[in-house]
Amino acid sequence: MDCEVRWRDDTLLSAQEGDAAAMALVASMFSLGYGHPQRQADPQAAQQWYRRASAVLGYDVQAAHEAAEAARHAGSSSTGAPAAALEQR
Repeated sequence: MDCEVRWRDDTLLSAQEGDAAAMALVASMFSLGYGHPQRQADPQAAQQWYRRASAVLGYDVQAAHEAAEAARHAGSSSTGAPAAALEQR
C-alpha cells in the first residue's frame, strides 16, 4: 500500500504543477480510491481533476476514460472479438 500512496502523491504533485496526463491519472485514482488506505473513492476530488484535465486537454477526459473502461470490459468477453478489433486500430 505504501507504494500506491507514494505513486498517488507523486502523481498528485505533477498534476498540481500542471501536467495534464497526471491530472487525468489522479482523477482516475481518486475515482477508484487508489492510494487511499481503505481504498475509499473520493468522487468530488475525481470530478475536480477530470474537469481540470479536460480544460487543459480540450476533450472530456472522464468520458474518454469511461469509454476505454467499457471497451476493456467488452474485450474480456468470451469471444475476445472487441479487444482484437481495438488492437488492430
